Amino acid sequence: MFENFDFDPHKAEQHEADVLINKGIRFTLPKRSLLRHFSKRKHRIFTIQQPYLGTLDVLSRVFLSIEFDESMLTENALAEAKRITAESAKKCALAVAIAVLNSRWKIRLFAPLIANYFLWRIQPSKLVQLAIYINQINNLGDFISSIRLMSATRTTAPHRIETATPAD
Repeated sequence: MFENFDFDPHKAEQHEADVLINKGIRFTLPKRSLLRHFSKRKHRIFTIQQPYLGTLDVLSRVFLSIEFDESMLTENALAEAKRITAESAKKCALAVAIAVLNSRWKIRLFAPLIANYFLWRIQPSKLVQLAIYINQINNLGDFISSIRLMSATRTTAPHRIETATPAD
């Protein structure tokens, strides 16, 4: 039945990435309010979908605002890690909130509120997973390919026939 089946690991990985991008990613965080005792669900479910271009722009700005010097991290690791944490924890929570909201008005209205919620509920181990997922679901490879296609050589661009030769 499957005699002619050739498995291509590259195609399988590409298919898996496409499925991940199209379906989105769901993650849960535990409820901590007093009302959790009256609810059947003990976790809140959040979904990260493939971002729109506007969301990608806002996310890129947040990612670029997170800066640290790798050489300082090797010299005085503990103190530098604490300094980076103090500067970047809110920005990381904001990036996750923007990725979850994925809409201009939702980001403008609710991003600070959701970021504060995530700041007090996301642990560093969960943040690493979310950062990997967000970078993968941003689909920057396809975005760069689109830019390459749009900025390809124009068919009406003037071509110089004569070459400039230095005068003797």
